[in-house]
Amino acid sequence: MAIIFKGILFVVFIPLGQGPDEPNHVIHTLLFTQQRDNKPAYQDNITQKPSKPHVLYDADPVDDPRFWNYTIHDDIITKKVFAILNKNNFWNFVDVSPPFPSTLEDVQKRGLGEYIAVRRYITPVYFYLLSMPLRWLNFKDITNQWFFLRFTSMIIGMGVVWFSYLTAKIVFKKYENTIAPLAVAAFVSFLPQFSFLSSVVNPDNLLFLFAAATLYVICLSIQAGKKLKYYIVIMLLSVICCITKEQGIPVVIFAFFAISFVALNSKNMSPPERIDAIFQPIYVFLIFILFTGAIIYFFGDRVSLGRFFDVGHARSNNVFQTFLVPADYMRCFLIWFVSFWFSYGWMVYKMSIAWYLVFGIITLIALIGVVKTILTKKEQENICKKCVFLIVSFVLISLFSVLIFYGPGHKGMQARHFLAALPAIAILLVMGIDNLMPHEFQNIAIGIFILFLVFVNAITIIKYIIPIYYL
Repeated sequence: MAIIFKGILFVVFIPLGQGPDEPNHVIHTLLFTQQRDNKPAYQDNITQKPSKPHVLYDADPVDDPRFWNYTIHDDIITKKVFAILNKNNFWNFVDVSPPFPSTLEDVQKRGLGEYIAVRRYITPVYFYLLSMPLRWLNFKDITNQWFFLRFTSMIIGMGVVWFSYLTAKIVFKKYENTIAPLAVAAFVSFLPQFSFLSSVVNPDNLLFLFAAATLYVICLSIQAGKKLKYYIVIMLLSVICCITKEQGIPVVIFAFFAISFVALNSKNMSPPERIDAIFQPIYVFLIFILFTGAIIYFFGDRVSLGRFFDVGHARSNNVFQTFLVPADYMRCFLIWFVSFWFSYGWMVYKMSIAWYLVFGIITLIALIGVVKTILTKKEQENICKKCVFLIVSFVLISLFSVLIFYGPGHKGMQARHFLAALPAIAILLVMGIDNLMPHEFQNIAIGIFILFLVFVNAITIIKYIIPIYYL
């Protein structure tokens, strides 16, 4: 009940439009409610060329018409969304200097299309799926449709919490007297940044859900032993992550690695079974290729797909000249840390430094505990060892993928780009705290940690959200 109550508070108190790219996502979804096919709902002129040569590392992606709906059209949905933003004083809370735009023409002239224009994705699966209930429900007002989409995000977020709890139960199975799985669920649910993201309209939420489900089925497969049905489910779930948003690609990489690891680490196999175990990941990978191809064929946008490959190519060409600047890494990790815990609105509002020092101490304690867990000679259940290894791998793959794709100096770097691994991060953090405490104080320490997370959520609403947006 506390999770539901918290979710409702965040949905209601965060002004409409204050989620990252939220106006764009709402317009995109509502465009789909007016059509009956599954093709991308863009209204742009994709033949328009950038006003200057596009350098993928240095230039803002808004300069690229393949990324945004470059021309803002004067349609009724965009007009109504723009009116809602103005009513909620949207421009006062984003990084825009006055005078603020009063018409869509002003937005176009000032180059502020990134705040309201539809963004292109490889496939618009998220927007298409969310548009389907809106086609059946008789919501006349866009404000009501917007809140319906937000409450849908809240429900999706609860699914992430549930899968995190189920995964933690497998990992912490040997600790029968601990409340660690509950602490993992509490951390995911009451992490201030996740409370914020799961209360706004954003395709990241669907990615988080299927990534959490992927990790859960992987841990299930370790518990059940190598079974092809688990591998197929793992790959299909990871494919949905991939086609929802490009940040799902690390989930696919991790899924294939995990399947290979589970298949090749099964004990007591005969030589024919060992050969079959080697080829099973290959079979699953072929299924992944076919399924992904089918989804992109029926739902995809070739322009967006082309942009993705262009960006990947540019990143790989710029590795040595952009990845060896220490100051960029310091800035990158600082942004990751701050935006992992609390960075509301359009990456504008932060908590006081004292809070981040507290979060830093918690992070340091957890890291020491995780290292102790990995290096300890204490006997651990084999299933737990394998799960921990794969969980650590998932976090590292997610971090390095974001770092490589964006580059440490990219101004758009945010922690939400790797939050597909949030359940894994939560498990490691709770495991670290749990293993640093004396056995008789473990449950007490974790219980205090859960209460602390609830308290921090209350603080974010009372001291930050309400004063910033309403006082």
